[in-house]
Amino acid sequence: MRQLLRTIDAVEASDGDDAADYIGGLLHGFQIWLNLPSAEKMQPAAYQNIRSTDIPELNVKGSAKVGVIAGQVDVGDRHLTAPLSERSTRPTLLDVELRSCANLELRFDEYHGALVYVYHGSISNVQARQLGVFSKGKTLALSAGESGSRLLVMNGHSIGEPIVQHGPFVMNSAVQIEQAFKDYQNDQFV
Repeated sequence: MRQLLRTIDAVEASDGDDAADYIGGLLHGFQIWLNLPSAEKMQPAAYQNIRSTDIPELNVKGSAKVGVIAGQVDVGDRHLTAPLSERSTRPTLLDVELRSCANLELRFDEYHGALVYVYHGSISNVQARQLGVFSKGKTLALSAGESGSRLLVMNGHSIGEPIVQHGPFVMNSAVQIEQAFKDYQNDQFV
C-alpha cells in the first residue's frame, strides 16, 4: 500500500510496515513530502490512501516493471495515469524495477528534470542509496547495472519560491518557520 498525505495546516504522520517493500530481507519504506506553493500551504490537511492493487503497473517485455504512484508517464506505446487526484505542482512518482542490464525509456507530458533514487542495484553512474539529478527533457533513459535496479523516479513543476527548512518544517520564510513551531508547541496541529 502507498499513501499520499498532503500536510499544509499541520498533520503528524506515522506509517506501519504495510507501505514498504522487502528486497533481500531489507525493508524499504519511503515517505515523500512535496513542497507546495505558498498560497496552498495553509489549506486543510488531506489524506488519500492508495492500495497497491490500484497502482497501474506495466511489465515491459520481461526487462522492466513500472508502477505509477503519482502523475502520468508513457512507456513505449502505453500511457499510464496514477489514481491520485491532480496536484498543482503536477508531481510524478514512479516505482521502477529494471532487470540485469535492462534499458527503459520514460516519457513525460511535461518535464522539469527528474530525481532518481536508487534503492537497490545501480543505473549508469548512480549506485544504491544514491540520488541522481537528471536535466530537463521529455525523455528519461535508464540503464540498469548487472545486478538490476529498483528505483524511484520523481519530477514535477518547480514553484520558484524561497525554501526555509528547520527541523521538520519547510516553509517560505523564517517568520513562517517560527509560527509553525509556535503552532506545534500550542497543540494546533491536527
